[in-house]
Amino acid sequence: SAGPRPPVWVMPDLTGLPRGVAETWVTEAGFRRSPVRNLRVRGRPPGTVVGQSPLAGYALRATDVVELTVAR
Repeated sequence: SAGPRPPVWVMPDLTGLPRGVAETWVTEAGFRRSPVRNLRVRGRPPGTVVGQSPLAGYALRATDVVELTVAR
């Protein structure tokens, strides 16, 4: 055996959350963050998460990277 397997998490839906709330969740959950992408999106307040990778429902391991796209 190679030892215990790292825990697996299910990615929640972070879209619609303020950037700071989503970034705090990613950090406190122990994941790594990639640089935030900023995108002009009509109908969404600036600073709101409009996209994420991996998508909600996907499995994550503690070493995975989470990327957020935020309305500007």
